[in-house]
Amino acid sequence: MSKGNYFDFEQWLVLLGAESKQLRMYKLEASEIIHRLSLKSYEGRYKIQMIWMPELLGHEVANKLLKTIEEPPEKTLFIMVGNSLDDVLGTIVSRSQVIRVNSIEDADMIEALQTKHKLSLQDATDMANYVEGNYVKATKVLKDSGGQEAFLGRFRDWMRSCYKRDAKQLSAFSLEFHKLGREAQKQFLSYTLHFVRQCIVSNYGQVDLARFTNAEQSFASKFAPFVNHKNVMAINALVNKAATDIEGNCNQKIVIMDLSLKLNQELHR
Repeated sequence: MSKGNYFDFEQWLVLLGAESKQLRMYKLEASEIIHRLSLKSYEGRYKIQMIWMPELLGHEVANKLLKTIEEPPEKTLFIMVGNSLDDVLGTIVSRSQVIRVNSIEDADMIEALQTKHKLSLQDATDMANYVEGNYVKATKVLKDSGGQEAFLGRFRDWMRSCYKRDAKQLSAFSLEFHKLGREAQKQFLSYTLHFVRQCIVSNYGQVDLARFTNAEQSFASKFAPFVNHKNVMAINALVNKAATDIEGNCNQKIVIMDLSLKLNQELHR
């Protein structure tokens, strides 16, 4: 928190040195929470239990906490802070009051990128268009990936090689991809999903809503026709699966080569 008040779960894992582990809450911790909340408040009126990432609560732990969440002791509050409501157990959601925190507005994002990261107005605007209100994503791109322009050049060359099924170029790309490091690899795949999504928005008559930078617009005008209703869901699923495989420490060179060959089929659909 002292280093910055914007961080995500993956950065938390790195801080703990637990990147290859699956973190979760255990039943013993749930028992300790129930015990603490049963004690009388000494000074303050309220007892407050905060749980970060309730998406990671397994069924056993959630069931153990459920009675206390449903009928907490007097003046006892649970505050759960998560990223995805869909991934929280329904039994928890049904007993909670949901408060949605909106994404950061583009104007505020641009100002922060200019003042804190010394980006030009154009670069800050381009970054805001890409990250769509996610400040953590912006800082990751700036730190791990050389910025959005590096993404575009890499993506453009990769898509051309995929379309041509150029084995030599794809082999070279898989080696380059392997050298990026896992965090940058995931950022690049996230950029791929972003670009494909904007192509669909542009294809269906909402050109003004497509979040392309000036540099991206030139390639997008040529690439967008190859993304359509017949293949967009498949492309999305393939890229997400590749990201999951990389998260699970699969061999990155094999993952990206497999993805490239499958994208070749989809781009010709």
